Amino acid sequence: MGLETEDRILDAAYALASRIGIKKMTFEDIAAKASLSRQTLYRYFENKDALLRSLFEREAEVFFVALERGVQADVPLEEALSGSLTFTLDYLHTHPVLSWVYENEPDQMVPHLTVYWRPILAAAHRFLEPHVASGIKAGMIPKEMAEIADDWITRVIVSFLVAPSTVVDMHDDDSVKRWVPALILYGLAGRR
Repeated sequence: MGLETEDRILDAAYALASRIGIKKMTFEDIAAKASLSRQTLYRYFENKDALLRSLFEREAEVFFVALERGVQADVPLEEALSGSLTFTLDYLHTHPVLSWVYENEPDQMVPHLTVYWRPILAAAHRFLEPHVASGIKAGMIPKEMAEIADDWITRVIVSFLVAPSTVVDMHDDDSVKRWVPALILYGLAGRR
């Protein structure tokens, strides 16, 4: 019953967050939506922040599974980078919770993209590993940058999401394909 109840709580939080957002959502709301008592919620999550971290981690796992299906591992590095960003933008704008929070409560995303972002970085590493390896093999990423490459790529992509560019039109696939891989790869060139 443990995982089933936890999923029920997270599903209730997901449904509420997509309708009223994160700030207005209370433990009472979540308990009522899940048809559970508040005390039961506290058995699984010590507070709302812990519940939101679990929800965010679950949704990040779902996202990376979808990303792996959406961007093939055997494509050239530039295509993988631009494809990853356009996929991420599309996903962000169509995901019921993320789109609502991104548009109405962007400050609520910041902790999950900064303080609590280790699960995202780990999942990004798993996704980017074959792409970085092909970039090294093709001579686009210096071997000495291999250790930091996935971290750098993830940070640049997150920066485009959190603080959209005034130069790169993130809603124009051609603009993304033209600029983003070049900006990411320039940062990995290792020139000083």
